[in-house]
Amino acid sequence: MGNNLRRAAHRRLGLALVCLGVWRCAAEPAPRTGARDAALSYLLSRLSPFQSEGIYYELGEDRIRLSASPEGARFIPSFELPDDAPLYPVLTEYKRVFVYDAAVEVCALVLAGKHSEAMQLLRTIEAMQLLDGGLGFSFNASGDTFYNHSYLRSGTVAWAGYAAVLYGHETGETDFRAFAGRIAEWLERQQVPGDRLLDPRAGLIMGGHGQWAEDYSELTKGKRTWAGTEHAIDAYFFLRDYARSQQAPSMRSRYAAAADRVKRALLEQMWTEPAPGLGRFVQGVDRQSLNLGKALDCCGGWGALFLLAVGEREKAAATLAYTEETFATTFRPAEADEGVSVTGYRPYAGHNEGIDWDRYPDVVWSEGSLGVALSYLRLGRRDKFESIVDNMLKLCTVPGDPRSGVRYSRYRQDLAAGPKAPVDTATVIKDLTQAPSACCTAWLLLVLESAEEGNFGKFWGPDQ
Repeated sequence: MGNNLRRAAHRRLGLALVCLGVWRCAAEPAPRTGARDAALSYLLSRLSPFQSEGIYYELGEDRIRLSASPEGARFIPSFELPDDAPLYPVLTEYKRVFVYDAAVEVCALVLAGKHSEAMQLLRTIEAMQLLDGGLGFSFNASGDTFYNHSYLRSGTVAWAGYAAVLYGHETGETDFRAFAGRIAEWLERQQVPGDRLLDPRAGLIMGGHGQWAEDYSELTKGKRTWAGTEHAIDAYFFLRDYARSQQAPSMRSRYAAAADRVKRALLEQMWTEPAPGLGRFVQGVDRQSLNLGKALDCCGGWGALFLLAVGEREKAAATLAYTEETFATTFRPAEADEGVSVTGYRPYAGHNEGIDWDRYPDVVWSEGSLGVALSYLRLGRRDKFESIVDNMLKLCTVPGDPRSGVRYSRYRQDLAAGPKAPVDTATVIKDLTQAPSACCTAWLLLVLESAEEGNFGKFWGPDQ
């Protein structure tokens, strides 16, 4: 594994009813309490003190100094790999943390009532905030002082802001108000101005900054001017809820207007209906044209949750129907020691991210599948919600036990290697490691906590 790759690799990658505009949940006990407690145990057992000196760099240059480690700051390493795994130097040796993963963990811990631990994770994220309000994509929390600070993605920044706002709402604390405010200003600057007749990106959020080469050997700096559906959805929920948290009427109206522009752009510019009863959001748009790529997070997961939140129930049902037709899949192990069969959803279909994903029909992506589960819960399909969760429990390193961590993905190694290549158990499709993932375990906890009556609709809940 080359030194540049080690430093620069990054991961790509119910509504029981809607009745009179109010979400509610049947007063029945949430299922799988044991799994919820086990997922929480996994996360808490991996909390570690963050003791960085505050100097980070990329490829040995562009050194910057950020805040030194604040008192009480902690982190959870994103992945755990054995030291003989090829990706060990990238993901585990220096305890790589992806900022998005940390934000998901905060949201899950807040819903689980672990407010002190959520605050400790937020302290670390806050320490990574750049002077302009943005956040780099990932950083090493131990030893090597790498911080991917010139590679930013708007969705990651929005998730960090959302985690801070959710924490503030649930605890009444104001510790991270300034942190969230700087994120709101940063995202506002990424929003494309103007009229959609002149610019198809109008109202959406530009992608961020920086782009790594395919082999991660070189970073091209500068603003990414395309706008993605996933980032727009992430930004919508943050901007909407940040606006709600503001006391000053001018601030409330300013950020509510920004959120409304995102919402209208998504519904008017990014939605398509390829067949009767089927619908989806396209993947993104640049100045010239739409990106018609098929991505799960734009459809059955994030897309459906957004549609349900804004009251578009029929569209949400249509995009879930499209999800079943396009992304549903089953991992079937070639050998008995490769685990058990798991049904879920793949991250992409067709050509996307430089890959023909139809060559890999059995990829099950746990994070995206759990987003689909939450969508079904809010659509009133508890049967589908429970079925998906049961399958994701099979993706634990020890099947059925979240204390061992939920794998990021699962697929057959012989298909990953290709028809003429030797089967290598270390083969990775794109960035889809099969290692246990703190983020995916947090998604399991987040989804199970969201099924609790007291938490229903707290995370990415309905417009009011």
